[in-house]
Amino acid sequence: MAHTQTLPQNRSNNDSVVIIGNVVGTLNDNFHTEGTTKNGVPYQRINFGINVGTEDNPKTIYVELFGTVKKNVYIHRPAMKGERNGETKPIPWESRSNVPSGYRLIGVGVGLEKDADGKNVYSNLTEYDAISKMAEKLQDGMGVRIRGKIDFNRFEGKNGEITTTTKYIINSIGLYDTTGQDSPIPSWSQNLIVTGIEKGENGNFEISVAKVGYNSVAYSTVYTHAEKLATSIRKALTKGYFSCDMWGDVEIVPIAEDTVETVDEWGETNPTKHLVNTACTRTLFVTGCDGMNADYDTYTEESLSEFRKELDNREKANQTFEGTAKKKAPATDDWGTEINSGDLPF
Repeated sequence: MAHTQTLPQNRSNNDSVVIIGNVVGTLNDNFHTEGTTKNGVPYQRINFGINVGTEDNPKTIYVELFGTVKKNVYIHRPAMKGERNGETKPIPWESRSNVPSGYRLIGVGVGLEKDADGKNVYSNLTEYDAISKMAEKLQDGMGVRIRGKIDFNRFEGKNGEITTTTKYIINSIGLYDTTGQDSPIPSWSQNLIVTGIEKGENGNFEISVAKVGYNSVAYSTVYTHAEKLATSIRKALTKGYFSCDMWGDVEIVPIAEDTVETVDEWGETNPTKHLVNTACTRTLFVTGCDGMNADYDTYTEESLSEFRKELDNREKANQTFEGTAKKKAPATDDWGTEINSGDLPF
């Protein structure tokens, strides 16, 4: 049953994360997976790491993409002379490779091949097709530049404990020559709802934030080293919750682990496995925000609380409905393989 969302998604045209480095993890079992949803719809998922450090000091950030076969895809045409807006319209899934002239498919940009002049050849593909292309072309050690988005996800465990995860979703990927140069620190920009700030034990300022998505709201924490910025945020919060564009870096710090000496009877260690399995913390640090254009009206403490209750009540109703349906439904596997909620991009 369709629901009208009472609180708009806080999005910005500047929402993005940019990651440049070398691919790792293409030999892992979960690099590329495929199957069908419980409704029988084919899906694919890809998950790999980008090492933004060095071989001796790897710093890995993981990116992913999930895609399904759909009834329609959307194409867009820019505004022509005399028009205020362009045109966006659906076309059948089967026609996605034959986009009309002047239109482009709205999807994921993939540039993992070069032309005769050595320039990346980009194609706009559906998420599902982009995953197929990446699974075919990506190799460990390949230099790439990824532009994506950050997804905060909120899950409630069986014990009732709330867990928030941060995912980096691929919007575009292209070849990038990383030879002989250090990878830049991954950068990000996001429209976030600021709900609080306090000074942590390590001297960093912890900024509590929220993100409203489609029928969802997730809470997380970002950080800043800048005392003046923290003071400005604290003053702004005296007026109430507010949303604004924030930007900064993804700080990746390897976790020190005890090394264990091993015999060399089996030759050298696999450098790929070493890179992928290196534990790191990945923290979003804020270096600036557009406080001058902060929105204090749309996302108030009361509206966020009411929206959260609305979502919780809807979830309880869905669980009750699903439980009743399962009792009535005959035992069958005609609906395909069920996937975990963590495999979904929303």
